Amino acid sequence: MGRLKGKTKQKARKARIQHKQVIRARRNNDLSSSIKVFDDPVLKKMCFDVEKDENLDFVRDIAKVLLATKTGVGLAAPQIGILKRAFVFFPNSSLRIWKAMINPVLISHSDAVVTSHEHCLSYPGICGNIERFKTVLVRYTDIDRKTVTQEFKGLESRVVQHEMSHLDGICEVSKFYYPKTPIGN
Repeated sequence: MGRLKGKTKQKARKARIQHKQVIRARRNNDLSSSIKVFDDPVLKKMCFDVEKDENLDFVRDIAKVLLATKTGVGLAAPQIGILKRAFVFFPNSSLRIWKAMINPVLISHSDAVVTSHEHCLSYPGICGNIERFKTVLVRYTDIDRKTVTQEFKGLESRVVQHEMSHLDGICEVSKFYYPKTPIGN
């Protein structure tokens, strides 16, 4: 068969690109659909510490799911059904480069609090104003198994606090979720 030329070549290239986009979208939808939502019991359970020699592939799995979302800035292990104290987030959401926090511990926090609008991937379409500490100091293990103590401010502080709450079976956004109940029950 001969080589494609001109407009036929352009159409074939466009079709290949569209096919790749469809495959990528399907893969992302499959990953995004693995997020536990609404009243899934796993969202209300306490997570277990990650052991020092434990395989961390599950952390990379969390990152893959987060990257597949269009709007997420953080995702905790229980949100994909893993009861381990770990989460990933984007310190700079526009760059979409993730950071992992394993076995995070809140060391201290500011007295100042900030109330702001919050969403959660496990409660799609639900949002509410939630009060969080303005600044937090957290000790955690990173993906390279290094112990880090870091201060978070602003949006980073809010995201870290939100994801850490998930590790304790708490989601403040869930307080704004009112499931529909049939009349008469």
